[in-house]
Amino acid sequence: MSLRGVFLFFFLFVIPVLLGLPWLDCVSNRKRHRMMLCFPLGLFLELAFFHLLAVPFAFLGGSFRGLSVSFSLGVILLGIVSVVYTLKKRPIRLALSRCSRWETVYLIAFLALLAWQLYKGFFGDTTYWSFDDATYVTYGADAIRYDRIQTINPSTGIAIIGSYARMLQSILYFPAFLSLVTGIPTTVMNRTILETYDILLAYSVYIFMASVLFQKKENGLIFLIILCVLHVFGYYSPYSITFRLLGPNYQGKAILATSLLPLLNVLLILKLKTPFDRKACVLLMLLSATAVSLSMFGAVIYSMNVGLVVLLSLFRKARRWKHLWYFCWGSVLPAVYLTIYFIFKVFKW
Repeated sequence: MSLRGVFLFFFLFVIPVLLGLPWLDCVSNRKRHRMMLCFPLGLFLELAFFHLLAVPFAFLGGSFRGLSVSFSLGVILLGIVSVVYTLKKRPIRLALSRCSRWETVYLIAFLALLAWQLYKGFFGDTTYWSFDDATYVTYGADAIRYDRIQTINPSTGIAIIGSYARMLQSILYFPAFLSLVTGIPTTVMNRTILETYDILLAYSVYIFMASVLFQKKENGLIFLIILCVLHVFGYYSPYSITFRLLGPNYQGKAILATSLLPLLNVLLILKLKTPFDRKACVLLMLLSATAVSLSMFGAVIYSMNVGLVVLLSLFRKARRWKHLWYFCWGSVLPAVYLTIYFIFKVFKW
């Protein structure tokens, strides 16, 4: 494996797993597939950290390479702190469970369908292009070329001061960061590598979802097979519901819809069954920063999603009114970023 492959694997797999470890005890008391949750949860926390750094750099006119160096050092330090915290808290144990005959059959069927989707994501999806493609690829390439965030209008090529909505949408620049540290062109990073990677990300969320919704492993595997079939046969039009996972899934709104919101709903289902947890409040706040980084619409839909699930939980027999704090913590950062956006939008500052 070349050095660029090592860097890519480090930032896309190693760092997310390390960042996800300290949060497992506050997410679920069930040991089943908890290590699988490390990957998607840690990646969203990595994106949250990148967002919290990228927004000040963008508005203050900082250099993109300065942002990349700061993020690299910061996320490595966070990874080390996460490992030390986890080892002090409890040892890391990996347990492999055996599969029955039918569970083995269903597992092979699921892996075959997943492999087909990964193959299509890596080799086959070259037919769909949109204006968003030009935005993602151009902003990333310009950030590397000019060492600045938001310098060129992707439609006209004219220099601009900045698009405030795009400055808050830091997912545009995370692929550029990966391109900078690996030397892989931004087009290949977005349209090939991350398109395949985001399929793995989504299915890691769905595996955890299956472990929560179904007690029997066999039923969970059938659920995953049905999801695979729906996505494979649902990729027939850009207007189909299941288009976003196998289509332009590297776009922020696609990651929001296919991965972050499903994970959020499962986490809320688990936490609302247990007493109020302050650590979960911090986690919801960090994930809200990720939602804003993926799309400005994510600032609204994330808060609405948390509020709706919490409100519905209060109609249960055992009402826990402290759970309303989850909505407050999950809405504070989206409210701040929306306020910043509207101030710049209205007053043209």
